[in-house]
Amino acid sequence: MREGFRAQGTSNATINKYQAYIRAILAWGVDQDLIHLNPWRDYKRLKHIRPVDLSTVDDLRKLFPYLPEFLQWAVKTAFFLALRPGQVELFSLTWNAFDWRRGVAIIRQGKSGRLKTVVPHPAYMAEAYQRYKLDMAAGIPLVCHRGNGQRVLSYRTAWLNACRRAGVKMRPYVIRHIAATEMLARGADLAAVAAQLGHSNVATRPCVSGKPGTGSGAYAKPG
Repeated sequence: MREGFRAQGTSNATINKYQAYIRAILAWGVDQDLIHLNPWRDYKRLKHIRPVDLSTVDDLRKLFPYLPEFLQWAVKTAFFLALRPGQVELFSLTWNAFDWRRGVAIIRQGKSGRLKTVVPHPAYMAEAYQRYKLDMAAGIPLVCHRGNGQRVLSYRTAWLNACRRAGVKMRPYVIRHIAATEMLARGADLAAVAAQLGHSNVATRPCVSGKPGTGSGAYAKPG
């Protein structure tokens, strides 16, 4: 299986993922007494070095106008709430996570299952409240959707097309890192940034990249 994937140019990360699926299936077979031994029990994961993405808030600003409207709002939400831009966090977020009186969002993290309380920029909260009223009138619970309440299941093509037109290379996940960079550049202490990202302690430091921005506020506006 490994050599077949390698011949196709598949990354070690993807090979590890499928290897984990097969190991789980075989382990279930042992538990159910369908087989006596899991032959993949001792298979080791292949080494995988994550690429370093040095994208900056300037790159994000350059990309932003080329994104479709639904994805522009999703990027703002991922940036100002320091969310992971996938199905588990960003595109599952519902309006009941927002406490408008306190000006915060209380979010259950997909990776750990823990709750984190985020204090977004007031400009983001103002726009979010207007969208909230429109979505509630239309019976739409999702914060980020395709404009008609339809869930965003994939945005890869739209993202890559926008990157090509803007002349930048950026992974969606780096939005969280850019947000952390901007918070630190504007004077937020490490503990506060860790809390916004949802890290349990400051030992799990945010990965920051690029040069700091300028201006006031906890975040710089991406668009």
